[in-house]
Amino acid sequence: MKLKVQSLKRLAQYDMDNSNYQFVMLAKLEDFDEVRLVVLDHLLTHKNKVKKVYNKHVQSKKFSVGNLV
Repeated sequence: MKLKVQSLKRLAQYDMDNSNYQFVMLAKLEDFDEVRLVVLDHLLTHKNKVKKVYNKHVQSKKFSVGNLV
């Protein structure tokens, strides 16, 4: 005899009416947008840190006409 166990999430989903389900799904989408913006902020911060460290070690060189490069 096989027992089939469904997750609580699925059981709760089936008990919801249509309007409540849509409300929950829209709330989850908003949460994803917030998380995405936080990740983007961390990514830009890290990118600026890498840029700052790289530019600290780069030495500029000037060339003029006639120099052998």
